[in-house]
Amino acid sequence: QVLGQKYGAAIGFDLPLSFEDSGPAVPIFFLLSPGVDPAADVRTLGKHLGKTEDLGKFIGVSLGEGQEPVAEKALDHMYVEGGWVMLENIELVAAWLPKLEKKLESLEDGAHPDFR
Repeated sequence: QVLGQKYGAAIGFDLPLSFEDSGPAVPIFFLLSPGVDPAADVRTLGKHLGKTEDLGKFIGVSLGEGQEPVAEKALDHMYVEGGWVMLENIELVAAWLPKLEKKLESLEDGAHPDFR
Protein backbone atom coordinates (compact mmCIF):
# COMPACT_ATOMS: atom_id res chain seq x y z
CA GLN A 1 0.00 0.00 0.00
CA VAL A 2 1.25 3.50 -0.85
CA LEU A 3 1.04 6.19 1.84
CA GLY A 4 0.86 9.14 -0.49
CA GLN A 5 2.92 12.21 -1.24
CA LYS A 6 1.87 14.21 1.81
CA TYR A 7 3.77 11.80 4.08
CA GLY A 8 7.04 12.40 2.27
CA ALA A 9 6.81 16.18 2.07
CA ALA A 10 8.80 18.37 4.45
CA ILE A 11 6.85 20.14 7.17
CA GLY A 12 7.07 23.92 7.28
CA PHE A 13 9.51 25.24 9.87
CA ASP A 14 9.57 28.65 11.56
CA LEU A 15 13.23 29.22 12.46
CA PRO A 16 12.73 32.68 14.02
CA LEU A 17 10.06 31.24 16.33
CA SER A 18 12.30 28.32 17.29
CA PHE A 19 15.17 30.74 17.86
CA GLU A 20 13.05 32.57 20.45
CA ASP A 21 12.87 29.31 22.42
CA SER A 22 16.62 28.70 22.20
CA GLY A 23 19.36 29.96 24.47
CA PRO A 24 22.95 29.27 25.48
CA ALA A 25 21.82 26.05 27.19
CA VAL A 26 19.08 25.21 24.65
CA PRO A 27 20.53 24.50 21.20
CA ILE A 28 18.52 23.99 18.04
CA PHE A 29 18.86 20.61 16.35
CA PHE A 30 17.73 19.97 12.80
CA LEU A 31 16.60 16.50 11.77
CA LEU A 32 16.78 16.62 8.01
CA SER A 33 14.77 14.96 5.32
CA PRO A 34 15.95 14.52 1.73
CA GLY A 35 16.36 17.84 -0.06
CA VAL A 36 16.24 19.96 3.11
CA ASP A 37 19.20 22.17 4.06
CA PRO A 38 18.61 24.66 6.89
CA ALA A 39 22.03 26.31 6.52
CA ALA A 40 20.73 29.10 4.27
CA ASP A 41 17.87 29.86 6.69
CA VAL A 42 20.26 29.90 9.65
CA ARG A 43 22.63 32.26 7.83
CA THR A 44 19.75 34.54 6.81
CA LEU A 45 18.50 34.77 10.39
CA GLY A 46 22.08 35.28 11.57
CA LYS A 47 22.56 38.16 9.14
CA HIS A 48 19.39 39.79 10.44
CA LEU A 49 20.68 39.43 14.03
CA GLY A 50 24.30 40.41 13.35
CA LYS A 51 25.67 36.87 13.59
CA THR A 52 27.73 36.51 10.41
CA GLU A 53 31.11 35.11 9.50
CA ASP A 54 32.19 38.57 8.32
CA LEU A 55 31.47 39.99 11.79
CA GLY A 56 33.21 37.05 13.47
CA LYS A 57 29.96 35.93 15.11
CA PHE A 58 29.18 32.78 13.10
CA ILE A 59 31.24 29.65 12.58
CA GLY A 60 30.05 26.72 10.51
CA VAL A 61 31.88 23.43 10.93
CA SER A 62 31.33 20.52 8.57
CA LEU A 63 32.14 17.53 10.74
CA GLY A 64 34.05 14.46 9.70
CA GLU A 65 37.70 13.96 8.79
CA GLY A 66 39.03 15.14 12.15
CA GLN A 67 37.01 18.34 12.48
CA GLU A 68 35.92 17.61 16.05
CA PRO A 69 38.72 19.76 17.60
CA VAL A 70 37.77 22.60 15.26
CA ALA A 71 34.18 22.34 16.47
CA GLU A 72 35.24 22.32 20.13
CA LYS A 73 37.43 25.38 19.61
CA ALA A 74 34.56 27.19 17.85
CA LEU A 75 32.20 26.38 20.74
CA ASP A 76 34.73 27.67 23.30
CA HIS A 77 35.25 30.86 21.30
CA MET A 78 31.58 31.67 20.75
CA TYR A 79 30.75 30.80 24.36
CA VAL A 80 32.77 33.87 25.30
CA GLU A 81 32.10 36.09 22.27
CA GLY A 82 28.37 35.48 22.00
CA GLY A 83 28.29 34.05 18.51
CA TRP A 84 26.74 31.06 16.83
CA VAL A 85 28.24 27.69 15.92
CA MET A 86 26.55 25.50 13.35
CA LEU A 87 27.72 21.88 13.36
CA GLU A 88 26.82 20.06 10.16
CA ASN A 89 27.03 16.37 9.23
CA ILE A 90 26.97 15.35 12.88
CA GLU A 91 25.95 11.84 11.87
CA LEU A 92 29.52 11.32 10.63
CA VAL A 93 30.97 11.60 14.13
CA ALA A 94 28.66 9.38 16.19
CA ALA A 95 31.52 8.23 18.44
CA TRP A 96 32.21 11.89 19.36
CA LEU A 97 28.62 12.68 20.42
CA PRO A 98 29.06 11.73 24.12
CA LYS A 99 32.02 14.13 24.27
CA LEU A 100 29.97 16.83 22.52
CA GLU A 101 27.15 16.34 25.01
CA LYS A 102 29.56 16.83 27.93
CA LYS A 103 31.06 19.85 26.19
CA LEU A 104 27.65 21.48 25.75
CA GLU A 105 26.76 20.77 29.38
CA SER A 106 30.01 22.41 30.52
CA LEU A 107 29.17 25.51 28.47
CA GLU A 108 25.73 26.06 30.01
CA ASP A 109 26.86 28.20 32.95
CA GLY A 110 28.45 31.57 32.33
CA ALA A 111 27.85 31.63 28.60
CA HIS A 112 27.41 34.91 26.78
CA PRO A 113 23.63 35.39 26.42
CA ASP A 114 23.90 35.42 22.62
CA PHE A 115 25.80 32.12 22.43
CA ARG A 116 24.03 29.50 20.33
